[in-house]
This record gives sequence, C-alpha cells and structure tokens, in this order.
Amino acid sequence: MGDFAMNILRSLMEKEISVTVSPVSISCALALCLLGANGETEKQINDVIDKGLSNTKIHRKFSQIISTAFDLNVKIVNTLYVSKSISLMEAYKNDVKEFYNGNYEIVDFSNGIETAKKINDMVATVTNQKIKKIVDAKKFSGTTAVTIINAIYLEKLWQYPFTLMRRKVVFYFNAEKCEEVCGTFFGSVFFELIFYIQSFF
Repeated sequence: MGDFAMNILRSLMEKEISVTVSPVSISCALALCLLGANGETEKQINDVIDKGLSNTKIHRKFSQIISTAFDLNVKIVNTLYVSKSISLMEAYKNDVKEFYNGNYEIVDFSNGIETAKKINDMVATVTNQKIKKIVDAKKFSGTTAVTIINAIYLEKLWQYPFTLMRRKVVFYFNAEKCEEVCGTFFGSVFFELIFYIQSFF
C-alpha cells in the first residue's frame, strides 16, 4: 500500500498542481470496492492497491490501520450511501463493518439536495465542523448507484505547540517595489498573510 500512496504523490507532482490528498482515504474507498468485486475488476483493483497481496490480507491491513488510528485519537469513518434501488448482500455489509468499521445508508439519489445534506452533515460531525461541504447536490442523479465517503479527523494536540505571534514584515514585489504587511505567525511559520495594500502596481 506504500507504493500506491507514493504513486499518487508522484502523479500529482508530475502535473505540477497544488492539492491536498489522503492516500489512506483513496485506498479505503478502493478497498471497499474490492470487497464486493470479482473477476477482472477484482484483479485490477487488487493490483492497484497492493499487487501480489491477497484480498484477505489487504482487508486485514486496513482493519489494523483503522484500529491503530482509533488508539491514536484519529477518527477514520467509512460510510456507503446506497441507492434505494440496490440491495447489498449480507456478507458484504458484514465485511464492511468487520474490516472497515463502516456502515451504509439507503438514500434517494434522485433527491440530490437531501442526499448531499446527509453526507455533508455526517462529514461535518466527524471532522468537528472543520469540513462542512464535501459533496455537491449536482453530482447526484437517479442513475447514481453508490457513493463511498471516507473521512479522517485527527483529535490530538501538537506535542510541541506553535507559538502565535503577530508582526509586520516587508513584502517585496521586485527589487524596486515593496510594501509593509501585517501577518499572523505560528513560530517561524507564516500562517496567514493579511495584505494592507492599496495597489500591487
């Protein structure tokens, strides 16, 4: 699974885009798909997550990760939102609970506003209101079958807390042009920059 995480990061670096990703979240979602897959689809998902490792070992690894995370005050929540037109097999529902501490909820995807609210409310609760919107109602339609949501939230203070400071610094646009700005710092890290600049030119 380490290779999968590194491949994701390499791919993003090659595209030269700035984005925050969680390889664990992506892996969990794929593993939940693997749990219900068979044939060529099963093989392809297995190869992406950890080629050569049996499905059983993959699911046990995730179970261990989620259990260890809980002990470290890290919440990992996996929820499947399933169309009311689909009936999940009991074995699948049991495995989702056993390996991923996950659950499922039957929803009406044709009512995108209601479904989006349910998902966003759940994620907001899990992340202590840090993430209030993860899906948009426009993404759903009557043809949507399943939406897999993974949320991770760290409930722990820094071992060595940052020191909050406010100070003024000189911001240089170029060798000739500069302005004084006021910013909020955590230690030596420039956390938030508030510009008091009338014009950049």
